[in-house]
Amino acid sequence: RLQTHDWASDVNAHTSAADRASAAVRALSFDADSRLVLSGGDDRHVCLFDAAAWSKRRSGEARRCAQLERFSAHRGWVTSLSACPDPSRRVSVTTSWDGSVKLWDYCTHTLLHTYTEHTDGVFGSAFAPRDGRFF
Repeated sequence: RLQTHDWASDVNAHTSAADRASAAVRALSFDADSRLVLSGGDDRHVCLFDAAAWSKRRSGEARRCAQLERFSAHRGWVTSLSACPDPSRRVSVTTSWDGSVKLWDYCTHTLLHTYTEHTDGVFGSAFAPRDGRFF
């Protein structure tokens, strides 16, 4: 449970293209090593954060700069994001209002595969804990 929300002002990763205001974050996932936090939001992007830097307490008014990467992922809002639990596979799956499911190498931002079998928005994803297959 988060005791305070002082970290929220340090994170300005997801922004609306129209007015650069904060966009909603709809998905969060730790990587297999719990070193990265991946997020997806209404700005259609995926962001990667250094979990250790993000969790450190502030000293005075210093801001934490935990964001490492940001890349465009979908044509619609990112509705879910799951990281593979196998530490040897640095992949994640994202879903979106645009009806697509995408498999990513999140270290290189490489799109590995796009699944377009859905006719409407997709709202959930998960990896199997043992073999790394996703649903």
